[in-house]
Amino acid sequence: MNVRGLEVEREVWWRGLSRRMWKVDNRENTLEFIHKTLEGGITEMEELRRKSLSEKTLSGRNICKKILKDIMKSKCGIETLKETYMTDVYFCCGIDTYLEQIDAYICELKMEDSKLFEEDEETDTCEYHENTEGSVNTSNIVYR
Repeated sequence: MNVRGLEVEREVWWRGLSRRMWKVDNRENTLEFIHKTLEGGITEMEELRRKSLSEKTLSGRNICKKILKDIMKSKCGIETLKETYMTDVYFCCGIDTYLEQIDAYICELKMEDSKLFEEDEETDTCEYHENTEGSVNTSNIVYR
């Protein structure tokens, strides 16, 4: 994974050399990337949450729920990194810190705003029904 370019790289024989010499991509950069990504996601979530509570907007709440799901799902990828670099104690301690921050944030949110954790129907999906000719019949569109 190239954290600076946000791209998954194929494993080829010269990739290690490339990471060391030209495009320095190391574990410290990975920790910084995780930190900035989590911090940005949590900051964005808090801004949207405050705004949606004060303005009582449903769209803001829905986006908050999606960001929250992404934050919770990010733990899996972060734990995988920890497994990958299990021999590097410093790196694993950094990873543990981020995992604990996610858990603490989720715990705090559950106490402050438990409705974010309630499952409701997806509001951004659209079902449509095809008629027998295969074209879409717009009179049967159902928005949820």
